[in-house]
Amino acid sequence: MTGMVEGNVEGNEPFRRRGAGSLRTAVLAALVEQPAHGYELTNRLNRRMGPVLQTDYRRVYEVLEQLEKEGLAHSVEEQALGASHRRRRVFSATPLGRRTHAGWFREREPVPLVRADIYALIAFSDPEQAPQLLAKLDEYEIDCMEMQERAIEADVERASWRSRMLNVTRAAVSEQLQGELRWITRVRREIEEYLLQAR
Repeated sequence: MTGMVEGNVEGNEPFRRRGAGSLRTAVLAALVEQPAHGYELTNRLNRRMGPVLQTDYRRVYEVLEQLEKEGLAHSVEEQALGASHRRRRVFSATPLGRRTHAGWFREREPVPLVRADIYALIAFSDPEQAPQLLAKLDEYEIDCMEMQERAIEADVERASWRSRMLNVTRAAVSEQLQGELRWITRVRREIEEYLLQAR
């Protein structure tokens, strides 16, 4: 898709339509907060977002390059601190990127479900696939429990805006994961009851 921002002052609609996802949203929001190079940005995202969005440098750099192509970010080469022979690219949000970020507060979009893929596998399954579904549920349950452990970190001091928002984000993730764990139990029970009745 080219001409991403043509005819769109805010530039946010095409940005979202591309299946941007949470990582793109988080990267641009972090750049609006303050410029950064990819390594520092990845660490900041992982610290701030916790289990909500764990990522790696490669994926962050891919997003940064895409944002730059779309005119939402730009970069400049700077000398790395303490390493005169090394240069690094520091990215920052462009005016269009800042308008796009601001536009997200005004728009409404469907909230994505956590794991729509597993929901689809279950919704379109046959009884013969019950063993595979139970195995998938076991994997998903382990993933949810591991994320739940990371989400229940000790609350940080509530003095600052950032720490309060971090706490409520972790609480939201924790509550969503608890709901997913209850749902997994229900699906497992439904499968097992059906298999018992079908004997």
